[in-house]
Amino acid sequence: MAIEQRLSRGGRKSTVGTTTEIWHFLRLLYVKLGTQHCIHDDAAVQPQTPERLTALLMREYRGQHIGLLSPLVMNRKGVYTELADWARPRGYTHLRVDGNFLPTTGFPRLDRFKEHAIELPVASFTVDPAQEDVLRHALLTALEHGKGVVHVLSDIGHLKEAMLNDESTADIGRLQAYSTRRACPVCDTSYAELDPRLFSYNSKHGWCGECVGTGLALSREQRKAMDDSVADGKTKGERKVLLSPSWTRSATKPAQPVQAHV
Repeated sequence: MAIEQRLSRGGRKSTVGTTTEIWHFLRLLYVKLGTQHCIHDDAAVQPQTPERLTALLMREYRGQHIGLLSPLVMNRKGVYTELADWARPRGYTHLRVDGNFLPTTGFPRLDRFKEHAIELPVASFTVDPAQEDVLRHALLTALEHGKGVVHVLSDIGHLKEAMLNDESTADIGRLQAYSTRRACPVCDTSYAELDPRLFSYNSKHGWCGECVGTGLALSREQRKAMDDSVADGKTKGERKVLLSPSWTRSATKPAQPVQAHV
């Protein structure tokens, strides 16, 4: 390991580990070499076959009309017009962006400073024994595009009507993720791939919601000011630093630790 001492000025969240970059290496070690355990059964997470996942979906959603979506981008910044250009000639008419179905033709340029979740709608159908072959084929396609992960959107009775009326679909349906790469062998709970951001208190994906990574019990106003994920205008993309001495006096009580299961 090559450790480099950075000479730039640190902030309230800086530690010996972050300044020397040791913490960045540790986060990667957790992601690459760590063993993930189920939060329900404490069983070691392991791969599962598409056949087992097909049987699970048949059992969980029997009689329901569902949609299968492939996650293409999960909580990443960018404009992603190239995804629409890729999907359009392959016959896909829409992408689901942050919960809203947007047409691949005339796809808008997204906010490059905002994290986006983009999914590819692969198929929709009613789950019943007569449709098992349809489910199996669509699931394999969705898993291929989603690199072993598929999202199931259920309770979509008003989705078609909302799309025809050009209404927001962000609050329609219930989304559940399933994986062939990481699943509990006991309760079949699926888990996303481990991400270094889950182990970072400088990221909203890893920090405690009460302290936003500062280690202090902050007020609502202070949490809002320190939330690096919400930035606009001239501050877009910049990291906020807590420097005011008054904050140290008003937030001396340590935040309660929150156990993160990954």
